[in-house]
Amino acid sequence: MTIHRLSTCLLPALFALVLSACDSAPKTSDEDLRHLSYKGLREIMADAGGKSPLMLIDIRPPADFEKGHIPGATNIPDPQQFMHIGATDPRLTNASHVVVYGEDFRRNFADPAAKKLIGLGYDNIYSFPGGWGEWQKNVALEQPTPEK
Repeated sequence: MTIHRLSTCLLPALFALVLSACDSAPKTSDEDLRHLSYKGLREIMADAGGKSPLMLIDIRPPADFEKGHIPGATNIPDPQQFMHIGATDPRLTNASHVVVYGEDFRRNFADPAAKKLIGLGYDNIYSFPGGWGEWQKNVALEQPTPEK
C-alpha cells in the first residue's frame, strides 16, 4: 500500500475521530425530557413551598423577562453558561426541581436548554414548553370574574 493510498484512508477516519472527541458532552434525546403542563408546574411549585428550593429558569431575552415572568424565576437567557460551570452549580444541585421555560409552544427553546442541563448530569430538570404564554393564559383563567 502506498503512502498516498494510506493517507486517503486514514486521514478521513482521523478527522472523524477528532471531531467526535471535540463534543464530549453526553448526548441526550427527547426521551430524556420531562415535560410539565401548567397544572404540573403548579403542583411542583406548591410542593416546593419553602421545603426545598425550586429553580425556575426563564430563557427569554432580558427585555421580555422584565415585562413579566413566572414569580420566583431567574432570567438566564443563555443556559450555555452552565457549560462552563459544569455539574456543580449550587443553584442547580441544591434545587429539588429545575424548570426551564421560554415564550410558548411555538418557540419552544426550553427543550434544548433542558437537554443541555441533562447532558451535564443533572437529573432534576423539567421543561415547561408552554412557557410564559401558557402561564399568562392560565393565570388569567384563574382570576375571579367581577360580579355585576
